[in-house]
Amino acid sequence: MFGFITGKIKAWALAAAAVALPLLYIIGRKDGKKASQVQQLKDAVENNDDRADFYRQMAEYPDDYPRLTRHDLVERLRSSGL
Repeated sequence: MFGFITGKIKAWALAAAAVALPLLYIIGRKDGKKASQVQQLKDAVENNDDRADFYRQMAEYPDDYPRLTRHDLVERLRSSGL
C-alpha cells in the first residue's frame, strides 16, 4: 500500500517537472536576452563617454594638430586612446 502512494507521488512529481522545465527554459531565455540588451546598452554608453572625453581633450589643444606629424598623432592616440 505504501509503495502505491509513493509511486503516485513520484509520478506527479515527474509530470510537474516535465511541464515546468520548458516553461523555465522560455522564461530564462527571455530574462537572459533582456540582461544582454542592458549590458550592450551600458557598453555603448561607456564607449560614447570615452569618445566624448577624447574629443574634449583634443579640443583643449586645437593649435597642436596642424603641426603634429603622423608618428606624433599615432603615439598620442596609443597613449590616450579613443
